[in-house]
Amino acid sequence: MDIQAIYNWLQEQLPGFLEDLRALVNVDCGTMNKAGVDTAGRLFRERLLATGCELTEYPLTNYGDCCLATLRGDGQARILLCGHLDTVFPDGTAAARPMRIADGRILGPGANDMKAGLLAGLYALRGLQHVGFRDFGDIDFFVNTEEEIGSPASRELYRQVAGQADAALVLEAARANGDVVSARKGSGAYRFTVRGRQAHAGVEPERGANAIVELARCIRELTALNGLHSGTTVSVGVIGGGTASNVVPDLAWADVDVRFVTPRPPWRSIRPCARWRHIPLCPAHR
Repeated sequence: MDIQAIYNWLQEQLPGFLEDLRALVNVDCGTMNKAGVDTAGRLFRERLLATGCELTEYPLTNYGDCCLATLRGDGQARILLCGHLDTVFPDGTAAARPMRIADGRILGPGANDMKAGLLAGLYALRGLQHVGFRDFGDIDFFVNTEEEIGSPASRELYRQVAGQADAALVLEAARANGDVVSARKGSGAYRFTVRGRQAHAGVEPERGANAIVELARCIRELTALNGLHSGTTVSVGVIGGGTASNVVPDLAWADVDVRFVTPRPPWRSIRPCARWRHIPLCPAHR
C-alpha cells in the first residue's frame, strides 16, 4: 500500500472534505431531533454508497436511523469503523453559528464531535480505493445516532458487528495535542431523588420540608467525592425540582455523571451513608 500516494490524494481532497463537513455541521443533530439526525444521515449515506459499500439500514422509532456500510476486500481481516451523527446542541444552534473557519480552526456544532471523524473514516476508505488496496476481508462502518445519551437503542446492533471484528476504530477526535486515544473511561449515569413535604411558603412554611435545600446538601457531598481515587470523577450535570416559588418543594432531583478508569473501580468499595438510601430531612426543615 502506497501511504504517500494516499496522503497526497487526501491533501487534494481537502476542499471536498470541507464542503461535505459544512453540509453535515449545518444541520441540527441533537440526539432527540430525529428529523435532523436523519437528514444528516441521508447526506452521509449518499457518500458511503458512492464508494460502492453495501448498506444495511436500522430504522429507529425515537432516534435517528442507524446504518452499517460494508466494503468488501480480497483479504482476511475484518475491520470496524464506528462513529455517531448526533450532537449535544439544541435546535437552532446550526443556524445561529453555522460552520466557519477561523485562525486555522473549524468551528461549528458537532464539527469535532464527531462529524469530521465520520468523514475522516469515509475519506480513508476512498483513499484505499484510490490506490487499489484490497488486502482486507471486510471493512464495516457503523453509523450510530444516539451515542450522546449512551446508545440505548443501537448498542445491541453494533455489539454484534464488533464481536466479529479483528480490530475496531472509533472515529472520535484525538486529544488536543494530537495524541491518538486508545482507551476511554467507563461511565455511569445516576439520578438522585429527594422527597420532602409541600407547604405554602408564605402561610405555613414551618410545615414544609424543602427538598431543594436537602438536594443542595447532597450535591456538595457528591462533589466532595472527586479526588478520592485517581481517574474517578463525579459531576452533577442537571438538576430540577419544585413547582412554584411560593410553594415549599416536596421533590427535587439531580442527574449525576460518574467516570472511572478501571472496570471495577475502587470507589465501588465506598458505601453510601444510610441517609443516601433514605435521606432524612434537614433539622431546619422538619
